[in-house]
Amino acid sequence: MGLIFTIISIATQPSIVQENSYLSWCYNYFHFTSVQNFTLALVVAVLIFYILKNIFALLVNWIATNFTIDVAVHITRNQFNKYYELNYLDFSNVNSAIILNHVFNNPTSYIIWIINPLILLFSELLIVLFIVIFMIVNNPILFACIICTVGPATFLIYQSLKNVNTQIGQGMDLAFPKAVAALNHAVLGYTDVKLAGKENVFRKHYLDAVQRYHTLNMKGTFLNLIPMRAYEIVAMLGIVVIFFFISLKNELSSNADALKLVVLFAVSASRIMPSLNRIVSSMMYIRKTQVAITNLNFMTEKHQTEQVFNNPPAMKFDDSISFNNLCFKFPEQENYLLKNINIKIKKGEKIGFIGSSGSGKTTLMNIFLRFINENSGSITIDGQALNHDNIRSWRKLLGYVKQDIFILDGSIKDNVAFGEDVVDEKFQKHCSNHHYNLLSIRCPMAQILLLAKRALSYQAGKGSG
Repeated sequence: MGLIFTIISIATQPSIVQENSYLSWCYNYFHFTSVQNFTLALVVAVLIFYILKNIFALLVNWIATNFTIDVAVHITRNQFNKYYELNYLDFSNVNSAIILNHVFNNPTSYIIWIINPLILLFSELLIVLFIVIFMIVNNPILFACIICTVGPATFLIYQSLKNVNTQIGQGMDLAFPKAVAALNHAVLGYTDVKLAGKENVFRKHYLDAVQRYHTLNMKGTFLNLIPMRAYEIVAMLGIVVIFFFISLKNELSSNADALKLVVLFAVSASRIMPSLNRIVSSMMYIRKTQVAITNLNFMTEKHQTEQVFNNPPAMKFDDSISFNNLCFKFPEQENYLLKNINIKIKKGEKIGFIGSSGSGKTTLMNIFLRFINENSGSITIDGQALNHDNIRSWRKLLGYVKQDIFILDGSIKDNVAFGEDVVDEKFQKHCSNHHYNLLSIRCPMAQILLLAKRALSYQAGKGSG
C-alpha cells in the first residue's frame, strides 16, 4: 500500500524523489538516470512484492486449513464420545435428530462460521491497523477523512444487523433437527405411512421444516451482502465530503493537491473497505453461529468419560444367574418400578417374563444388560457381582435379540460381522455347509430388512409349532 502511495506521489510530483531522503538514497544508490526509470522500477518492485505476498498468504491459508481440519476432527470426536458415553437414560432422553445435528452438523458449522471467521477477523484487523498507522504518519488529513466516513458506517452496519443474525442462527439450529426428524419418520415409516394414507402429512412436515431452514439461510446470506453495498456508498460519500470540504475551506494550495487527496482516498478506501467488509461479515457469521458454541456444551455436565479396561476381569457362566433383592426406580419417580426382585436362573433353563405394559420387563432386561444400574441389590453370575469393571466381559457372554430390528446399510456380511473385519468362522462354515452364498451378496437395506423379517417370522413359526 505504501509503495502505491509513493508511485502516485512521484507521478503527480516528480520532484519528491529528490526531496524525500529515502527515495533520494534509493535513486542514487542504484544509479538511476531518470525519474521515469525509477518509477518503472518501483512498479516492478510492487509487482514482485504482491506476488511474494500472495504466495505467503497461500502458505498461511494452507496452514490454517490443516489446523481447522484437526480442530474439526477433534470436536467431532469429542461430540461423538460425549453422547455415546452418556448413561442409557440420559441418551434416551435426547432426540436422535438433535444428536445428529450436534455430532455431524455442529462441528462443521463451528469451523466454517466461527473458527474461520475468527482467523479472517484477526488477519484483516492487522491489515487495517497497518494501513491506519501508515495514513496517520503520512497523511493525517486522509486519515481524518477515512475515520469520519468509514468509522460511523462500520458501527451502524454492525449494530443494525447483529441481533438479526443471532436470531437467524438460532432459528436455523431449531429447523435443521426438525427437518432431519421429519425425513427419518417419512423414510423409516414408509410402509406405515403408505398404509395410513399419510404421505401428504409427512411430506408437508418435512418440506415445511426445510423451507424454514433455507429461508433463514438465504436471509442470512442476503444480510451479509449489505455491508459490501453499504461500503460502496460510503466510499462515494467520502469523495463527496472531500470535495465539499475543499470547496468550503479552500485549504489546499492547488487542484493537484485536491486531486491527489481524492486519489489517495479512493486507493485507501479500495483497500481498507474490503477488509472492513470482511471484518463485519466475520463478526456477523460469528453472531449467527454462536448457537454452535452452546450446542457443543449441551449435556456436557452429564458426560462421564467411560473407563476402558485393556484387560477387563474375565467372567464365566457355568452355574447360575441371581437377582438379589434388586430394586429400581426412575429418577423422576417416587415409587419403585422394581422392588425386591429375587430370581435364580440355572444354566440351561429357559424362562420368560410376563407382565402388562409398563410393569418393568424391559427395564429389568436393561439392568441385566447393564444399560441401567439398580438402586439397590445386585446381579451375580456364578456368585460374581456385575459391576462397571466387568461390564465388557459380561456383554461378551451375551446373545441378545431385540424386538425391533437394527440393520446396517450394507451387505449381509457387514450385518453379520457388525463392525468386525472378519466374519465368525463357525458362521462361515455353516453357510458353506448349507450352500449359502448370502455373505457375498450386497443388498439394499430394504431387501436385508425383508430377509431379516422373514427369518424372524420363520423362527417364530418354529417356536409356535
